[in-house]
Order: sequence, then C-alpha cells, then structure tokens
Amino acid sequence: MSERKTIAVDMDGVIAYHGNWQGVEHFGDPLPGAKEFLTELKKHFYITIFTCRCNPELNNKMSVSQLKKLVVDYLKKNDLPFDDVYTEIGKPIAAAYIDDKAVNCMPQKFGTMAYDMALATLGVTNG
Repeated sequence: MSERKTIAVDMDGVIAYHGNWQGVEHFGDPLPGAKEFLTELKKHFYITIFTCRCNPELNNKMSVSQLKKLVVDYLKKNDLPFDDVYTEIGKPIAAAYIDDKAVNCMPQKFGTMAYDMALATLGVTNG
C-alpha cells in the first residue's frame, strides 16, 4: 500500500470558528461539519494542521511546543481527526492546502487569465 499524501488544513476559519482574535489560548467552537470533513479526509490523506497560533511572535510568553500543545489539546478535546500539527517556519510540504484565506491561482492550467481571476477574487480590477 502506498503512503498517503499530506493535506495541510488551516485551523481557524476551517476547523474552528474564528471571530475577533482573543489570543492564542482562545479557540472558537468547532465549525459544523468540521469533524465529518476531517474524518473523511483522514481515510485518504495524512492530515497536517497548520496555524499561525504556533508562531511564538503571537505570544512571546509561550514556547512553540507549548503553543503546539494548545492546538493538539483542542483537537483531541473535540475529537477532531489529525495526524500532525505543523510548527516549522514556512508552509508544510503538502499535496494541497485547505485554507479559508486562500486565493486560487493556476496560470499553468488557465494561462494569464488565472492572474486576472485571482485579482478579481481580491476585488482588484486589472488596468
């Protein structure tokens, strides 16, 4: 059996409700359908959770390992499936990224029109 591909899933706004930022220790409730979504993903992929919460610059009183523990504890408390929580600098290596703030841009597939589509998504008119 081949190894499962990694899917990187953002925490706030995808898994947990994200309203007004109240600090790294405050998590919103799991979003409706998040558990079922992660359960289905886990059948096919290795799930890496990525979140800015693990950035020590957001809270210089906690280490990266303490910040990661907050995320892991939240996921376990809410019985949300995952394989790892990414804490390194930069993006995790993944086959795909699931993020509420992402703007899709695929010029290799759609040519230069992809740039116009990305700009339009951001509310920018080209010209």
